[in-house]
Amino acid sequence: MLNRKMKLKIFPSLDEAIITTAIISFLIGLCMGIFLLFLKLSLKDYISSLATLIAAFSGAWLAFHLTNRAKIRQEEEQKFMELSKALFVLSRQINAIRPVGSDVNEYSDNERMAFQMPAYKMNDYIDLKIDFNGLAFLASTEYVQDILELTIEQERFEQVLECIRVRHQHYHEKVLPELVSNNLTNSRIDITEYKDRLREDIYKGALQSAEQVRSEVDAYLKSSMRMYKRLNSIATSIFPKRRFIEIRG
Repeated sequence: MLNRKMKLKIFPSLDEAIITTAIISFLIGLCMGIFLLFLKLSLKDYISSLATLIAAFSGAWLAFHLTNRAKIRQEEEQKFMELSKALFVLSRQINAIRPVGSDVNEYSDNERMAFQMPAYKMNDYIDLKIDFNGLAFLASTEYVQDILELTIEQERFEQVLECIRVRHQHYHEKVLPELVSNNLTNSRIDITEYKDRLREDIYKGALQSAEQVRSEVDAYLKSSMRMYKRLNSIATSIFPKRRFIEIRG
């Protein structure tokens, strides 16, 4: 970091770097000329030496300039890849929860959802984690607040997964055995019978679990789509000539 700051202080711009290099080359050449003059060398030898010196400095500067440009291109490409990966992971997270959201919307009330909607066993999705270290470059831009919002969205995704897992475990360990023993597995059964024939703790636990899943899934799908559009907008503004993955909805 210190070296980078020193570099920016010495050469604030490429034009100044070129001018400074040219002045230094001229002064060194002039000094060499004076030195050669004291040695009583011919003008031809002086011009030859000066040309060699200028060629050496020009070659060194050109090598530095090309190396610097290659480094900048590499850094820019890495930023593009990190933004692309973040959008890809976020889109996969959304697609993982969307089917659950579709099933939740098929039940107009939480009671039918609690006892009739299948309790999914979700994958761990260990690989669906956004690499925030790769996006650290955004911390030095106007988009620093968006990094925080993105971390919140990652945590919200993990919270939705946990909520679905809890319902799955509770449903299969507590609710389903009670439904079977009370002959309440028929989806056409009157909704009031669940409350009348199930134990109070089973009924309330299933209802509370369903309410939480509906709330978490609905909130996540709305916020994640907003975050995806925002991140896509950021990526496009940084790389207007590049294309990024898009999802509909």
